[in-house]
Amino acid sequence: MHAGIVVVDTARLLDETSAGKAGAKRLEVAFAEKRAAFEKLRDKGSSPQGQQKAKEAAAAFEREALESLEAERAQLREGVMQAARAALHTIMADRGAAVVVDARVAVAFDPAADVTDAVIKAMG
Repeated sequence: MHAGIVVVDTARLLDETSAGKAGAKRLEVAFAEKRAAFEKLRDKGSSPQGQQKAKEAAAAFEREALESLEAERAQLREGVMQAARAALHTIMADRGAAVVVDARVAVAFDPAADVTDAVIKAMG
């Protein structure tokens, strides 16, 4: 045991679990759709004045699209982490751990404290 602490790499959970992969695919599709709409909007306007208005509208659309994608990304992350919590609680109980630390914020840790593989396996 490692002083009641286990470590999990949340980036790997997002990249390697089926829920994370499916969510990433949905984000890719949404991004491609928003990108195509942005380019279509940006390219509108035949006169210089029309082109300027199209560029302004495209810039506003891009800001809104990026905010929307960021919100979707946050939802994906929360969904994956919510699914991971059940596995983490079981692993914590098995190891007698009281705390889970994200590997990205740990300065250093014993690799034996890393439970990422077990969480990924438990999540399917």
